[in-house]
Amino acid sequence: MDGALWRAVDLVLPTVVEPSVEAVEDVLPEEPPPEKSTTAAITATATTAAFGLTLVMFLLLSTATATQYLVWAVAAGFLINVWAAAVYNIAASILLTIVYDRWNNAPPWGWDRTKSSPFTHSEIIIAGIVWLTLAAVAIAGLWTARHESGADGARSEAETNPEVVPGATMAS
Repeated sequence: MDGALWRAVDLVLPTVVEPSVEAVEDVLPEEPPPEKSTTAAITATATTAAFGLTLVMFLLLSTATATQYLVWAVAAGFLINVWAAAVYNIAASILLTIVYDRWNNAPPWGWDRTKSSPFTHSEIIIAGIVWLTLAAVAIAGLWTARHESGADGARSEAETNPEVVPGATMAS
């Protein structure tokens, strides 16, 4: 293929000397081997956390109240931060157990029927604690997103050392 390419070049631009492979290698700079990059892994992690953060923030700031919303936030929270989501999961589970115990005259629970009613004063306080744990999940997600994106003011090595950037030259 190389010979055919050079013959095509000779037809278009006649030259006296046909360039050799050695001459081309002397002119072109040697490229360093590609470095292993974790950019794809960071992007995938950031995308997953961002997806979870959107649902957590929506449920955190929503004025609607329903017991199923507590469960929806658990799955999204685990996409952000496992430990913060686990704390939220425990707090939400305690609230749901207390509410359903009261609604079903537990124990033993009457699974075939329930009489729902508004939260009691103590359930509202527990719901506030659950909301705060969900806020902690959202804060953990925002903190992680800020630090992974480099928005915290830290400069990367490529910004501070031009030798790291391929093709960058020092101004004389």
